[in-house]
Amino acid sequence: MRLPARFRVVPVAALGIVAALGPARTALAQRPEVAWRPAPYRARLQAPPIAPTPLHFSAASLADSAVIPRTHWLEGGLIGGGVMGALGAAFVIGMCSYDGPCGYSPPQYALAGLGGFVFGGLIGFVPGALIGGQFPKRPAAQDVPPPN
Repeated sequence: MRLPARFRVVPVAALGIVAALGPARTALAQRPEVAWRPAPYRARLQAPPIAPTPLHFSAASLADSAVIPRTHWLEGGLIGGGVMGALGAAFVIGMCSYDGPCGYSPPQYALAGLGGFVFGGLIGFVPGALIGGQFPKRPAAQDVPPPN
């Protein structure tokens, strides 16, 4: 059964109205704000003249050994390097004995262990030094002023 022509026009007209008003609504939502305006361009700004300054600095302003407190960075680096070196040596010796790429002679194991210790020590020194650098050293007895 076929609908009369007047019933076919209503859905097409409704679809036309929605299609006409839909993009207009989104276009209105994307329009620029009227209240905001860019600042006017200033052609040139004159900088104030710079007065010459003397070339001396106070001792506290320079980064020297008198200002920076001593830390335990070397001790931390040695501990971190030693621990990672021992783990590296144990790992390499364990891998050598696992499937035998180093051979089965003790000098081969010693060379592999030494290489693992050196490589692990180099890797472990940096984080150990960074961690040890976070702890300041206490002043030595000769650095502390006598009580009044």
